[in-house]
Amino acid sequence: MKPGIMLRLFFTWLFLAMNVFYTNAAVSGCLDQNFKNAVQEDESIADLPQDIGKITPPAPAKMAPAAIGLTVTNFELRIAQLKWTTTSPGIPGTYHIERKAGTGIYIELAVLPHTAPLVYNDTISYPYCTPTPFTYHVSFVSNSGLDDASSGYITQTMSDISKPADLLNVNVSLMNTSSGFNPRLSWDRITNDSISGYIIQQFDGFRWNTIHTTSADSGFYTHTAPNACDVSFRYVVRSKDKCNNESDQKLYKDIFVETIHLVAAEPNECDKAIKLTWNSYKTIPGGIGGYRITRCENSNTLSVDVPATDTTFIDNRNLKAGQTYVYSVTELNTNGLYSSSSCPEVHAFNAINIPDVYITQVSVEQDEFIRVGYEITPPSNVVKIYLQRSANGTSGFSVIDSIAAVTGTVPLVSFINDLTADVHAGSYYYRFVAVTKCGDEVPSSNVSRSIWLQCNSVDAQNEIQYNSYETWMHGVESYTVFRSINGEPPAGEILTTSSLATPFTDPLTGIDSRKLVCYWVVANENLTTAISKSNTCCVLKEPSIFMPNAFHPGSVTNNVFRPVNDTAFADPRSFSLTIFNRWGQQLCQTTDMIRGWDGTSGGQDSPSGLYTYLLTYKSKEGKSYTKRGTVLLVR
Repeated sequence: MKPGIMLRLFFTWLFLAMNVFYTNAAVSGCLDQNFKNAVQEDESIADLPQDIGKITPPAPAKMAPAAIGLTVTNFELRIAQLKWTTTSPGIPGTYHIERKAGTGIYIELAVLPHTAPLVYNDTISYPYCTPTPFTYHVSFVSNSGLDDASSGYITQTMSDISKPADLLNVNVSLMNTSSGFNPRLSWDRITNDSISGYIIQQFDGFRWNTIHTTSADSGFYTHTAPNACDVSFRYVVRSKDKCNNESDQKLYKDIFVETIHLVAAEPNECDKAIKLTWNSYKTIPGGIGGYRITRCENSNTLSVDVPATDTTFIDNRNLKAGQTYVYSVTELNTNGLYSSSSCPEVHAFNAINIPDVYITQVSVEQDEFIRVGYEITPPSNVVKIYLQRSANGTSGFSVIDSIAAVTGTVPLVSFINDLTADVHAGSYYYRFVAVTKCGDEVPSSNVSRSIWLQCNSVDAQNEIQYNSYETWMHGVESYTVFRSINGEPPAGEILTTSSLATPFTDPLTGIDSRKLVCYWVVANENLTTAISKSNTCCVLKEPSIFMPNAFHPGSVTNNVFRPVNDTAFADPRSFSLTIFNRWGQQLCQTTDMIRGWDGTSGGQDSPSGLYTYLLTYKSKEGKSYTKRGTVLLVR
């Protein structure tokens, strides 16, 4: 005991001894009890100083010395609750709480001001692991030094049986190690509770089994469990102190951590998505913020965040049959500081192949219809294919014809003829739509356009023009212009070859102008033998019929009024010649351009004079012509 406290106790004893008779009469034994408490157990009156007479008595205090009544209550054999009373609570000073363990020395546990509540709780901790007697004492030291007081000494037997604190921020995630993907547990270490280590326990479906105990300075543990990617594992981490007390097992019910087990369901051949499911993670530190789904395809990575309430995800984003995808799920807490990841789930997408339909040609055949060819890759699943046509290539596609499989699938390489196309009226755009056995409708990968050739005669030459072919995978290598004259040669002769669809002028050198000249164009694809032909366009010189300005019936020559030039370009069936007299009366009409007008009317010779005529005819292409003039009849 401190010398200062001993001295104050001596003065207290002296004061009590001088007033003992008065006290017995006034308080009916209360001071006797307090006095007994003050000297009981380990400290007797004989232990107090014996040289009292040598000390000069202090000056009288302004107040009577305070008396302290102490009680000590034992809670659960591990907590001592000290409560005390004093007869003079208003005296300024401090209370000193002391404790002695066994036969050791007193130590001061706390110093409280006189205004504080008169209560103090002492929880027994390490190193008192076995039942130990603890003796408590409370003394009061006044500010004046004249009103000090002391309680009795009370002993309680207790030990450190308090459960250590529960761990905070326990988390588990699967980590790739040399032995595979293993559960990796982490937690915040406890630094102030005499911790000796941490107990790792795993749930086997029936009970919690201890699998490992770490040291006090450890905050991690990796469980090299088998099949960590095949099932979900539940863990608790419990603290253990140096007295072998363990934290509360109520954690098993509420705060276990569980690895995330991800499953990617195998779709049937007509599914267009992969369904992912996983178990929820409820106790991540800081609360669940959500899940992040990661998909890896070769070197491409796609991440999608889903709410914390979701434990399923449907991936239908551009999945390719035969492609392997690697999925993982990571839970993130609300502030992003903690996460828990699943094992990667490797999944080969084996759903039905989406076909690619490619238009190989759009070619005018026999100058009457358009043939549209196609190829389908990969094979196996197209049960019907439609041919559609549009005037502009972007809208208004309508079905022209189709091919349906009788058994199995449609031919992989074939064509459909468009018999409704007017090949001489314009160009058309085409596409195919393939229907798979799962009902998918897949447009062809290219929209292709036919070649429309136009031609006309200008003076002594012919001009042709045509649109570009659209579209081939490798592009157009060249365009070849062919020509035939009156159908010879049947295969045509090559006039020119160009890499662009450019206009072309045929000078008709050495060509009889009375003959029919026809043209067509063939487009040639790069790197292949594919061709696409245009329509055939034919040109005849415009018919120009010349009539004489006079004729002499009865003469050897020029005795009939009729055309005097070659009429090979005119349609003889359309010829009509009408003769009028000078008063506008019709005298004659004939459709025979060879016989013409012989100068008679109604079987009678018409007199000499000037007559008018009206001539109408058509070209062989159907164009109408009209010619008016006068002719002199000479007799």
